[in-house]
Amino acid sequence: MEFLDILLLIGSAQGFFLAVFLLHRHRRLYATRFLAALLFLYSVVLLHLFIGDRDWYHAAPRIMLVLSGLPLVTGPLHYLYARHLIDPARRLRQKDAVHGIPYVVYLLAMLPLFLLPAESIIPALFRNSWYGFPRHFMVLNWVLVVQALSYLGATLLLLFRYEREVCDLFSCIERVRLTWLRNITLVVISGWVAFLVENILLVSGLHSPQLFGMSGILGVVCVYAMGYLGLTASGVFSDPEVDASIREIAAKHERHVPESTPQRTARYEKSGLSAERAEDIMHQLLDVMENERPHHDSDLTLPRLAKRLDISPHNLSEVLNTRTGMNFFDFINSYRVDQVKRDLADPAKQQYKVLALAFDAGFSSKTTFNTIFKKFTGMTPSEWREHAERVEQRA
Repeated sequence: MEFLDILLLIGSAQGFFLAVFLLHRHRRLYATRFLAALLFLYSVVLLHLFIGDRDWYHAAPRIMLVLSGLPLVTGPLHYLYARHLIDPARRLRQKDAVHGIPYVVYLLAMLPLFLLPAESIIPALFRNSWYGFPRHFMVLNWVLVVQALSYLGATLLLLFRYEREVCDLFSCIERVRLTWLRNITLVVISGWVAFLVENILLVSGLHSPQLFGMSGILGVVCVYAMGYLGLTASGVFSDPEVDASIREIAAKHERHVPESTPQRTARYEKSGLSAERAEDIMHQLLDVMENERPHHDSDLTLPRLAKRLDISPHNLSEVLNTRTGMNFFDFINSYRVDQVKRDLADPAKQQYKVLALAFDAGFSSKTTFNTIFKKFTGMTPSEWREHAERVEQRA
């Protein structure tokens, strides 16, 4: 048994295990169903590749026909997982059945072969071949590539939009960012590109076993990465407060809220919030920020702060955008940066490490702190401390 076959078999078994474990561990998170189904299908596809390499389909050619079209379902499932993860309130609708049409069309196209006697199916396939490969499957391969890349591209657009809007609701975004899903999507895209290259080489007459297999290896990588990272992320998105905040992002799109910066202000033109009320909320917000310092809470979200002010999250978001020109993430972190700046300039706190001061101010990671601090000050924390010391000495 070759190395690739062993890898395919292990990856398939691991995928089945992760699919079952995900459903058991995070079954209350609706999006998990799509991830589990996706892992299950990837595992079936890997097993299909293994069986095909071993030439075991002569005994069950109809099963081969059924499994060969299953990759037509993986792209839609990948997209649906991302969509339901960032829109927790959404459920499958009748119109979502359109995602299954390509596979149904494939099965109908294969129907004449299904109706043949079992021993005649494979000879019939190879009777109409191209470079020793059945023409049916050559056409299917090109369809698979186009369809998969289309769905994965749509997934990246969803994640890009989410990445921009999560800053409207969270003061720390490390836990809820979907960078891991974006990266996995890119790995899956690279797998399909490898599959495309393999097929281009095939039709070019370069049919060498050494040239094929990279797409299978990347498929195994995707199963492991998607399973384990999805398992970790599902725990975060199952948190009731995180769920409530992400539902607010989805609700904005249900209201067809525009996204660009000039439109952020324009969208409130028909708001029922009067200028006087908005001014009152702004004063109340500044008073709470100065006296109660909620920015110390690294898990602070816009809904939580709105509840503290006894106003709706939508009204708080409106006040922030129209009165400060900042989203929630920048507004809260500006207070955190200001506190760290004061602490760095305080001679009584010189013995404290910069990171300790950052965590005390409400930051939850070193990387985010350094990035945000430089964004607001144009300096690194160490440079700011040195600058503050020089100013103190001159004074």
